[in-house]
This record gives sequence, C-alpha cells and structure tokens, in this order.
Amino acid sequence: MQDRKDPTAWCIVERYEEKSDLETHHANPYFKQFLKFFGPFLDRQRPMKIFYNNELNSTIRAEL
Repeated sequence: MQDRKDPTAWCIVERYEEKSDLETHHANPYFKQFLKFFGPFLDRQRPMKIFYNNELNSTIRAEL
C-alpha cells in the first residue's frame, strides 16, 4: 500500500509462520525482481523497516 501523503512510503503486509519462511522468501529470485521493479519508487535514504506482529485471535470476541 502506498502512503497517501508520501509516495515514497510503502507498506507491504505479508504473513509467515516461521522466521525461516521469511528468509526463504528473501532468497527466492522473484524477490530480487520485486526490488528491481519497485526500486525507482523507493527513497533509498530511508531505511526499510520490518515489523513483526501477532495476529488477533479471531475466536475471542472483542469487547468494545
């Protein structure tokens, strides 16, 4: 997803079960193609940030 105010800011959401799954993803040739394609859209002065999050448990009802 591209930031509304900053066209050089992107958010990509991916889901991996294990850290090794992410490492496998980065080692695949298509990942390098992705970087080659999107490279011109990225601000190289801004470091890439990777966040690790937990999914919400959808079996528990949220109280608002």
